[in-house]
Amino acid sequence: MRLFSLFVSFVFVASGATAQTIAPRGTEATFDVASWNIENFGTGAGGTQQRLNAAAVIRQADIDLWALQEIVDVNDFNLLVQELEQDGYAGILGPEPRLGGDQRLAYIYKPDVVTVVATRSILTQNENDFAYRYPFEMFASVTVGDAVQSMQIINIHAKCCGDQASYGRRSRAAAALKNYTDQLANDNRALIVLGDFNDELNQSIAGGLSPYRPYYTDTATYTIATRELNQSNTPTYCSNSSCTSGSTLDHLLFTQDLAASFLPASGDRYGELVAAIQNYRESTSDHLPVLASFTLVVVADEPAPEAAGVALLAPAPSPFRESTALRFRLDEPADVRLDVVDVLGRHVMSASGPYAAGEHAVTLDGSDLASGVYVVRLETGGAVQTRTVVRTR
Repeated sequence: MRLFSLFVSFVFVASGATAQTIAPRGTEATFDVASWNIENFGTGAGGTQQRLNAAAVIRQADIDLWALQEIVDVNDFNLLVQELEQDGYAGILGPEPRLGGDQRLAYIYKPDVVTVVATRSILTQNENDFAYRYPFEMFASVTVGDAVQSMQIINIHAKCCGDQASYGRRSRAAAALKNYTDQLANDNRALIVLGDFNDELNQSIAGGLSPYRPYYTDTATYTIATRELNQSNTPTYCSNSSCTSGSTLDHLLFTQDLAASFLPASGDRYGELVAAIQNYRESTSDHLPVLASFTLVVVADEPAPEAAGVALLAPAPSPFRESTALRFRLDEPADVRLDVVDVLGRHVMSASGPYAAGEHAVTLDGSDLASGVYVVRLETGGAVQTRTVVRTR
């Protein structure tokens, strides 16, 4: 997307009111993520004021990555991104739904924190169940201080409503999503799923069990940042102007590869917006953003117990520009397979063969590699160990 610079002279102006200050939720020391359904963005009764309010929120919140839903007007989205460019943001708009409406998914993010490798629509075979709003997946390399982590982020906007037909579609979509994310979790991917789930997590708005209950109960695989909001019946969909009634429809969850980095107190809704923006529900959205922050703690690699005599050592150097040594140690001779893959799972290098006991180094040539995070995978004797390595320009 081509971006243009547009100066906006103040935070925002609500008709007849003084501009308000919005309390920030992000910090330089954390990776801060939010999901926000900006109700029918670009076509609602809020008009231009909706865009100005959205820009004010994103500008002052200091969140590194926003997953947005219900982006309807492409021109308004482009204007929003242009207004935020001078504040260090960029944007990616998802594809137009093939059928069933014009609500799109989008991301707005800080490129100095989030390096986008690729985006794509997923689970397109379930288009009717997802109300033709395909989940929008981002592959990214996230940098906070000296920590760099490869992540996949999935932005969803599920089928709405409490009738049984809608519940059935939402249930099938949730099952397809869980199957997809389970495969990523089993592959030890750092994954965040966030968006407008259009249902609660344990009990459904349609009655009975929620389509997302498999996530709710799978605590060994997933942490739900919005669990306490859901348990306390704190609305993220606002049925009145004060957002004291409604339903907890917006959620954020992640795999256990990010559990050590998560700050539990950060799992919240952005409730300050109701007071900060005049007539928030009418001028801006009937949803409040949900939030989470991560420290990007680097968890030490542990050798596989089946291969006590094998150790995949840290690549040296990392980060690297021209080349790096992929190092491993064997206590006795063994057949070894060494693979390097990017965040899309594409092989960029493989080496295999018999190696003698001792320490070995295989050179990874970075001259044709894009900047980003790569996964080094060592397999021997049926056991697998992994490390990450970072290529910089």
